[in-house]
Amino acid sequence: MESEMVKIVVEVAQSDNPSFDDDKMVIVMEVDVADRETARALLRQAEADERSIAHLGQTIEEGEVWISIEDDVVDDPSPCFHRADAVDALEMYLGIAPGISKRALAKANVNRLYREIEAEKAREACEAQRGVDATREE
Repeated sequence: MESEMVKIVVEVAQSDNPSFDDDKMVIVMEVDVADRETARALLRQAEADERSIAHLGQTIEEGEVWISIEDDVVDDPSPCFHRADAVDALEMYLGIAPGISKRALAKANVNRLYREIEAEKAREACEAQRGVDATREE
């Protein structure tokens, strides 16, 4: 049986977020991993790191960095770090060079990606509305 590649995604909270609302999370990096068990093992190690933030229902704060498996199965670990600790954690657990992490996690980059996501959503909403309007005219 062939193992299936999975993606680990690194997301940054764009604004204070009382729940894990995907609209407020910006994916800044993706890392391919050989299989789900390898990905889970890496994330469990990161979650056991003393710098990892345990979330027990409190508000997710702007700038927090979350690491998870792309398809987000409920029992998969999803470690979280403050931005200041994330660069080291990403190097330690995912092998990402510090310079790359610093650029990806920079506020300016996160804000730029967020604006691009919002602009794309607005374009899609306009196109959907045009489709509704065209249907009404027929």
